[in-house]
Amino acid sequence: MTDIDQEVVELALEDDTRGLDIEQAEVELMVDGEVLGQDDPEVLSLRASLEEAEAELEKAHTVIRERDREASEILRELSQTTSKYRVALLASAPDVPEDMVQGQTVAELEESMARARQMVERIRNQMEAQVTSQRVPTRAQTRSMPDFSFLSPQEKIAYALAKSPM
Repeated sequence: MTDIDQEVVELALEDDTRGLDIEQAEVELMVDGEVLGQDDPEVLSLRASLEEAEAELEKAHTVIRERDREASEILRELSQTTSKYRVALLASAPDVPEDMVQGQTVAELEESMARARQMVERIRNQMEAQVTSQRVPTRAQTRSMPDFSFLSPQEKIAYALAKSPM
């Protein structure tokens, strides 16, 4: 609880106590419907204290209303900011499905995005492994001529004569 909140609570409690004191004093001073001692310094002092307490209480209520308004504005801005951040995250990773990235805060969005990226990567790896295992060559391998560089010229001629149809 902040210092101002604590002060508001204390003022409210103090106001309740003062209000009871004033009411009790007025009841004691009333006789046959007539208020006795209206000019009594103690009664005047109590009334002044009550008015001060009511003014302080009204100030406290005003501060609370202002803080509530500020908190509502901050929450609205946070919601807009996290929404824009989510859009930016999704734009940076177009392969991540939008419905996998959820959250109300930046930390929640980042955690959700990390999980989504891991899942996308895992699925991509599984699909690549499946495609690789089912791959069929599209054409036959090219035939290459044997390497004759290690043969002498006479051996090359003998090989060619043996291969040629006669």
